[in-house]
Amino acid sequence: SCLGNHELFTEKLIGFSPVERMMRDKGVLHLDGQSLVNFYVGEQCYKMVITHKTPSHSAIHLLAGNKKIWEQTHCDICISADTHAPAIEQFSGLAGGGKYDDKVVLVKVGTYKTEGDMFAERNFGRSKSGAPTLVLFPFERRIVPFSSAKDAIVFMRGYNESEK
Repeated sequence: SCLGNHELFTEKLIGFSPVERMMRDKGVLHLDGQSLVNFYVGEQCYKMVITHKTPSHSAIHLLAGNKKIWEQTHCDICISADTHAPAIEQFSGLAGGGKYDDKVVLVKVGTYKTEGDMFAERNFGRSKSGAPTLVLFPFERRIVPFSSAKDAIVFMRGYNESEK
């Protein structure tokens, strides 16, 4: 879980973050601001930057802020939120593995609140539901992006069947 501006509004109002407290009580990592995470899947380490808000936005390219973070960190995966519109992009670039042919993935998560979000509509356009999902491999450096969790599950079922 990543601290976002909604939790900050609540924390300012009541003096603490109920979301942070709930996550901590359940043993879920709750990140503050922009965090760099070395995420291990089996033998592979994927360098991720996770943030609620990026330093810049673009009406033309939803992932412009993520790309700016990637330019500074050369992470493998950059995940952000804030604009309530899902997006995903994969490209080749100098990533955490240090090779130019590594695949880099930028992700902006959507929202499940698509009605009555006047702030998001005024600043970013209509909110969209979405759950971009990544499949990370444990024994080889491989990231497979999907625009939905459902598609990733279908892929994994087929992948597991082909491994038998």
